[in-house]
Amino acid sequence: MKLGEILDLLVSSELANLAYVENNQIVESKIPNIVNAINLGLIKLYTRFKLRKDYLFLNVSSTIDTYELITSKTVSGNNVGAYILDTDKPYTGNLLEVLTVISSDGAGYNLDGSDGLCLLKTNTLKFTSTPTAAIYTVEYLALPDKVVYVGSTAIEVNLPDAYISALLYFIASRFMSPVGISFDANRSSMDVNYIQRYEAECQQLESKGIDIDLSLDNSLFYQRGFI
Repeated sequence: MKLGEILDLLVSSELANLAYVENNQIVESKIPNIVNAINLGLIKLYTRFKLRKDYLFLNVSSTIDTYELITSKTVSGNNVGAYILDTDKPYTGNLLEVLTVISSDGAGYNLDGSDGLCLLKTNTLKFTSTPTAAIYTVEYLALPDKVVYVGSTAIEVNLPDAYISALLYFIASRFMSPVGISFDANRSSMDVNYIQRYEAECQQLESKGIDIDLSLDNSLFYQRGFI
């Protein structure tokens, strides 16, 4: 959905009675603030739901046992000691949670250390014994693309339509919330109302199981020629 479409929805409902709207239009100077709320809402939804998978290829050496999945370790960035093979599709550091690690011979690894591989941090893998030198595929849950407003509302907001209502409720709760007040007793009734709507909408989405299939497609190895 385009940013302009989301703004139109906010004008007609959640933000209609606020100073963010004049003559049935979002005040242009307020759009960056709304975009900030959109980006925060996207992160919350992508964190709560499984909305996007991505993958990267890891060049594992028998002499290195710890691999931090950060942009300073990418081949595309011409970094010294790089081991993330991302020439075809540069890695942006959008990792939220590692899902699976599979070696080029198709062997999968549990990440609890039982297979010789564990997570030190959400973005750091450690082999507990000397690793087998090979190309490994790391599949992960990914963060959303950040919405960057540069004067045009025609830019795409990467969120499935089923989650738009939840995003709108979240944005409204942000702008209804008294600035600098964190105590529940001091929150406005509209703020609480939209928080409740957001939570109810998320729970409904969870009950419907609307997210992505987390099974890894082994054809990735064939596509990249590793098997």
